[in-house]
Amino acid sequence: MMKKYTTRLSRARRTSKNGFGVLVSRFRVFKKPIACNVTTVDKIVHTACALHNWLTNNALGTYLPRGCVDNEDIDRGEIIPGSWRSEVHGMVDTGRFGSNHHSQQAKAIRSLQEVFCE
Repeated sequence: MMKKYTTRLSRARRTSKNGFGVLVSRFRVFKKPIACNVTTVDKIVHTACALHNWLTNNALGTYLPRGCVDNEDIDRGEIIPGSWRSEVHGMVDTGRFGSNHHSQQAKAIRSLQEVFCE
């Protein structure tokens, strides 16, 4: 159960990191810290996502050329990196922050969920 959770969490994290990396490679505003209040930054991110989705659907082959974004080879279970990775400069891989140890309370809650979910 825990391995499945970890795998899915890793996939979700990789997807969001890949998505933001694509936005950084396409929109200059994300290449440096945004000097705005949080509400404005939230609007900028939402607008960039909407514009990205619109361009993806309407600018066939010109906005995101083949191989630009990461792809997953499901048969082999590996990720094929997209070209956006070489276009994004200045982004640092954050890796792991802190010890990543869960609290005893969190462990107890997960143990209870495993008992009731089986």
